Amino acid sequence: MPRPRPSIDRTIWVDAAPFGAHLTQLCALTGVGWQELALRAGVPLRLAARLTGHGGGSGRLRRIPRQVAEQLWALTLEEVDELKRTSVLAESTCSRVGFLLASGVALPRLAAQLGCSPAFVADLADHRPTHVSALIALRAAAAREMADGFRSRVHLSAA
Repeated sequence: MPRPRPSIDRTIWVDAAPFGAHLTQLCALTGVGWQELALRAGVPLRLAARLTGHGGGSGRLRRIPRQVAEQLWALTLEEVDELKRTSVLAESTCSRVGFLLASGVALPRLAAQLGCSPAFVADLADHRPTHVSALIALRAAAAREMADGFRSRVHLSAA
């Protein structure tokens, strides 16, 4: 499930608008958040936030590295839909959920972020499930990274 992360040639830039529109359209068509889609594409959340207009006072990006554009463009409706049907090991998701709850994120709020019932989130915190959907794993990874204020880069190799 994880994508290779090629190095980004920071000397080649492209117009960001079409790729921000692509990401926004995928969100609208699939109901999956920009954070999860960015992580799936291997794009830093801070960049995706600015690309989609969620970057606070930073404003939208005008240009992005070509490699980031290619990573976003490669993300398809079919791939996003597959996230809902693919089962992955729950270990890293359980750890992320446990961390978030211990950090003070309210159980109902986290359940809403993950798209799960509060009872299932409690089970995740107790490391009961052995598998979750790839989408829930991405949502947990995004919630963890958002809680860190984009400071760390969550690697999804275990998601």
